[in-house]
Amino acid sequence: NFFIFPKFYELNVDTTSILVDEQNENPFAGVILFNNKSLDYLDESKMTVNSLTPLMLHHFIRLLGFIEDVEGVFDSRIPYDYEKEVYYLPIEGEYNFTNVINYARKYFNCPEIKRIDLFYDQENVDEEGDPCQYAENNLYGLYWPKRFFLGELMTKYDYSEEKILSGFTLAFLDDLDYLRVKKNSTYFGGLMKFGKNKGCDFFFKNCGNDSVSSSTFANEF
Repeated sequence: NFFIFPKFYELNVDTTSILVDEQNENPFAGVILFNNKSLDYLDESKMTVNSLTPLMLHHFIRLLGFIEDVEGVFDSRIPYDYEKEVYYLPIEGEYNFTNVINYARKYFNCPEIKRIDLFYDQENVDEEGDPCQYAENNLYGLYWPKRFFLGELMTKYDYSEEKILSGFTLAFLDDLDYLRVKKNSTYFGGLMKFGKNKGCDFFFKNCGNDSVSSSTFANEF
C-alpha cells in the first residue's frame, strides 16, 4: 500500500513531490505539490489526460524511490559522493544498481560504465536563495541527467518533445530491494533512442572534443 496526496503550495516550479512517511524502511506516503501561484493563469492545454498521465507517473516513480535521503523520514538507497557532491548509481557497494549499469553498458554500447551520476536540483528557493520547506524537509529533486537521457520520463520535467518511460527507469526500480518490476506490453521501456549505441565516447567525452566524431553527438530528433 502506498498513499499519495495532492496539495497546492507556494512554489517557484509548476510541480514537485516529497516523501513524508515510511514504513519498514520503505516509502509509504508522499505528497505531490502544485504551484498555487499559477491557479489564476493555468495553461488549460496541460490539464488533459495526455499531459497529466505522464506527470503523475513521473511523481509516482519519484516517490517510490527516485529520491534523496529525507532527514528523519527515509534513508534513500541512492548513495551520495561527498567528494564530487553528487548522488550516483554504482555497480558495487551497499546499495548497488547492477541492473541499471548493465542496461547502460548495453544501451550505450560501452562496457566501461561503472556509475551514473544523477542531476540534483533545488526544487524551490526563496528570494534569498534558501530552500523553502514543506513537512520540515527541503524540496530537492533527483533526475536522470539530460546529457545522457534526454526525453526520459524521469529527467527534470520540462522537456515536452518526449516523455518515455525507458528501460533505465525500469531497471532502477528493479534494483530497489523492496520492489520487483513486472514487465508488460504497456511499459516495456524500449522506445528511447537518444544516445543509443553511441559508444564510450558519447558517455565519457563532451561535444566539441577534437578526438570525437561529430556524428557521436548528432541530434537524434
